[in-house]
Amino acid sequence: MTWQPQWWLVAVAAVATVVLLLTAASRWRASTAEIRLTAVLRVVVAVGLVLVALRPAGEQERDVPPVQAVDLVLMLDRTASMGALDHAGGRSRMDGASEDLVEVVAGAAGAHVSVIVFDDTARLLVPATTDVRSVVTTLGTVGWRPSAKATGSDVSVGVELARQTLTKLAAERPDNARVLVYAGDGEQTQTEARASFAPLAELVDEAWVLGFGTAAGGVMPVAPGDAARVTRDGVEQRSFLDEASLRGIADELQGSFVHRTRGGDLPVTVRPPAATAREIVPGAEYYWIVALGLAPLLLVHLLLAVRRWRAAKEEL
Repeated sequence: MTWQPQWWLVAVAAVATVVLLLTAASRWRASTAEIRLTAVLRVVVAVGLVLVALRPAGEQERDVPPVQAVDLVLMLDRTASMGALDHAGGRSRMDGASEDLVEVVAGAAGAHVSVIVFDDTARLLVPATTDVRSVVTTLGTVGWRPSAKATGSDVSVGVELARQTLTKLAAERPDNARVLVYAGDGEQTQTEARASFAPLAELVDEAWVLGFGTAAGGVMPVAPGDAARVTRDGVEQRSFLDEASLRGIADELQGSFVHRTRGGDLPVTVRPPAATAREIVPGAEYYWIVALGLAPLLLVHLLLAVRRWRAAKEEL
């Protein structure tokens, strides 16, 4: 049995009970049997109202959603080369990356998930959230940047934003583990060398680099869903996986590299709790039973009041 009191109602009903009890006690000896019965009924009803205001309820157990003490940060490459059609089934690399990250997020229920996407620039597409559904929806629709809008890719353009994001997460939830998952093809088309990911290593407890694409390369549509291909001087251009670059990123993060071409099992980045927790919560409320029990008493009180009123009227 638990109680969910409305304290102001409890106070009012308790004061009324005390007043009625003192009044009945002071007049008890001089009262008739009928008046005494009326006084008792009033006190009992007042006590019943105290119980109603206390709102008695049963108890029940329920599963507590697991709370993952994990901050999961996803970095997704959406440069034009991620549209290359050399993933399993002739699909784009972005299709494979989105599917893999959706699976990672689905397995991280309860974790705080952040999504950083990068093409010419990097942006925090999804700030830290435990709403898995919204993250999954975002990953399924983010797409890749059409080649006509691309200005050359830098696979490390998101490093500074990732550093800022991880630093903020560490300050907000210092006891949480932080996991970084980078998904891309490693292709650097800007002339300058990429920046190092090493500054992120001390901010994460675990890091994974998922590589998409093949050494044989794949042709690139000019835009998602477009049949036209990226060409130069009439020759279709191909994009190639830069596995060496991705392995270098993994080493700098002190993490692991996984080449993703045909699906299969993903690394477990967030491990579920060993057991589901349960808690006791209020169940069905019983105050209405008390209120229902008071109804006959109120009816008797009403009948006595009507009887006394008629007797007083006859004496006039």
